[in-house]
Amino acid sequence: MNNKKFTKLYYFSFEGETEKWYLEWLERELNVSEMLNYKVSFKLIGKNPVKAVKRLGLLYKTNIYHICDYEDEQSDRILKSAIDSIRMAEKINNIKYYLAYSNLAFELWLILHKRAFNKRLVNNSAYLQYINLCYDEKFRSLNEYKEEKNFKKILSKLSLNNVRTAIENAKRIMQNNKNNCFELCDYRKEKYYKENPSISVHKIIEQILNKDIKNKFI
Repeated sequence: MNNKKFTKLYYFSFEGETEKWYLEWLERELNVSEMLNYKVSFKLIGKNPVKAVKRLGLLYKTNIYHICDYEDEQSDRILKSAIDSIRMAEKINNIKYYLAYSNLAFELWLILHKRAFNKRLVNNSAYLQYINLCYDEKFRSLNEYKEEKNFKKILSKLSLNNVRTAIENAKRIMQNNKNNCFELCDYRKEKYYKENPSISVHKIIEQILNKDIKNKFI
């Protein structure tokens, strides 16, 4: 009997190193779990969707996920630029690009692994106290937290059950935004809220998990 698992490829472009390290961690966790029908391979293709797609030279229909931050309420132009970039990349080849944003920043996604969170913050630095609280750390700055050894220490405190928690907490944020009748912006078929917190990272993670895990993860 052949018990060898097939490998499914997933392509990601992303803005920063923390997103990269998180995806590497998630790939490892999924592949050592017993819940998967398949092995997964995350191909991390860099920051620029257009350059990445040109470099890949894909000859078959491929889904790619782009992870980015909204940053702040003044950054609508920056997010729209990211959306423009993934739409341009789609025209190069047989690509379907999916946007996964965090408003304000990817730190929100890390916090959601440990607790529900629906507090509006004024800037990225305000996440630090919640990172320290959730992970029992004493980082003095976001830069210190984002150092590779420190961020990977954070990841070592997570499990796939925490990923499930993050997905559910993210859904609560978005439902709350809907209940509050916040405007859901629509730009080139990508929907997002300007208000923080808001997030769509959970959608692509849930999509991957529910596709590949034997007894649906969520």
